[in-house]
Amino acid sequence: MVCVIMSAYNGERYIREQLDSILDQTYRDIELIIRDDGSRDSTVDILKEYAYEYDNVSYYVGDNIGAANSFYDLLGHIPESAEYIAFSDQDDVWKPEKIERAVNRLKSVDGPALYCGRVQLVDERLAPMKDELYRRNPRISYGNAVIENICTGCTMVINRRLYNGIKNRLPKHSLMHDWWIYQVAVCFGTVIYDSTAYIYYRQHSGNVVGRDGNRISLIKRQLNSLKRFMGTYTLQLEEFIETFPLRGENRYIARLVAGTRHSAKCRFRILFERRVYRQGRFDTLLFKGMLFLGML
Repeated sequence: MVCVIMSAYNGERYIREQLDSILDQTYRDIELIIRDDGSRDSTVDILKEYAYEYDNVSYYVGDNIGAANSFYDLLGHIPESAEYIAFSDQDDVWKPEKIERAVNRLKSVDGPALYCGRVQLVDERLAPMKDELYRRNPRISYGNAVIENICTGCTMVINRRLYNGIKNRLPKHSLMHDWWIYQVAVCFGTVIYDSTAYIYYRQHSGNVVGRDGNRISLIKRQLNSLKRFMGTYTLQLEEFIETFPLRGENRYIARLVAGTRHSAKCRFRILFERRVYRQGRFDTLLFKGMLFLGML
């Protein structure tokens, strides 16, 4: 069984389309659990309607704690029968074979595993948008995961082995839930990246985290994200080091990047550390510059 978890907040405009696309999956053994994060619109009424109509849909209402913490709370409600856990946003639309594709890929892995992949950028009306930054074969390593999250949360499906490894090791200081889980998977399991898009990833003014289709929008978003990253990025990394038994190269990389918060020596070293990188050369220079200046 696949347990799909969704955090909803003021989602009345788009949430019906997403709920319908999940319930219309070719993979039928699905249970959908939604947590409402303190909505002030009609979202809860819509969830009540779907829970009444479908036996495999349930929801509960909580305080407004933000998307990341809302998903962490949902991870405490996973039924024992779930072999896989999928993460869903409230405003996208899934292609019918999305879950089936993920499960088939995960079945081939022995051990903790994370499936994620490409998204199809669309506007508010689901019209396709050009994605100039799409990379077919991203380089996956901890040196990448420590400063970049290539795993868009709404594409993410994890197996029970990975879930068991994170359910009691969730962070107090968190940028986003998908980045934390991606780092765990890279360190202790397998990451499967699918270059075929099975999600229509809607871009609109209400996105908590969006996607950039070109370089200019990417730069703008990264600069706007500085306020959210400042003081939290290295705190999350320090917590990751304390929480998980990192060894060898991964331990060195994590301690080096976290050390840029207090150590001038680490700040200089990070500029020349080739094992620490983002998928794009310009992005790598920009992020390393932020670390060198102690902005994160």
